[in-house]
Amino acid sequence: MPTATTTFNGQVSFEGKNYTMAGTTEMVQLTPPSTPVYEFPFVCTGANPGWLPLDLDEEFGWRERRYAGDNVRVVNVRNTTGHTIQLRTNNPAVGPVTLEPGQRTDAFNGHPQGEWSASLSPSDPASLVPPRCGATDISDPWPDLQVEATLECANPDMD
Repeated sequence: MPTATTTFNGQVSFEGKNYTMAGTTEMVQLTPPSTPVYEFPFVCTGANPGWLPLDLDEEFGWRERRYAGDNVRVVNVRNTTGHTIQLRTNNPAVGPVTLEPGQRTDAFNGHPQGEWSASLSPSDPASLVPPRCGATDISDPWPDLQVEATLECANPDMD
């Protein structure tokens, strides 16, 4: 168990091929509370505009800082963008939840897991101007979205 934020690198050989991995492990703190920001960058996939989802189950994600551990719990999530968003997970029992700028929710409380996704709410004025996804450029892109999760340590036997 690292005693501070730790960056690690590793090299794995599998069937004669070498793979290099890098990752960051962060401690969950009580004071001040750990508040990672989960980002959802705007992208065009072909001609389709949208946002990249975040897979909290991915052990070594390319853009995530994983808070792995049975004792980590989300205790609230706050919309840190200047736009009204809809946040959901791949758990059908959770979401979508519409969050105004700065608004918090406890709908995602529990172990951080699954795929989370965000989108602009249809009520947000930015959604009225659709982006154009061209082969070499994007016109009128929608904003990147993000939420801040407040984490705490909890006894896994208490769930």
